[in-house]
Amino acid sequence: MRHLMMNGFGWHGGYMGLGWIFWILIICLVVWVAVRLIKPGDSENAQAGNNALAILKERYAKGEIDREEFMERKTDLEKG
Repeated sequence: MRHLMMNGFGWHGGYMGLGWIFWILIICLVVWVAVRLIKPGDSENAQAGNNALAILKERYAKGEIDREEFMERKTDLEKG
């Protein structure tokens, strides 16, 4: 009778039935860490490039550099 009241899960079988979710989360975490280790600087490099361009635009707006120098440096930033 007790078996029928627990729907066949037993003492802690209800939690064991969800164990596959735990393993999927672990696998996803391992993949995410591996990707971050392989390409750690992609987002950092993109952000640094945007900051450099913003500084360059600011210097041009302030008149610290002329149009020619601005265009040369902008081209250099876009290349690299």
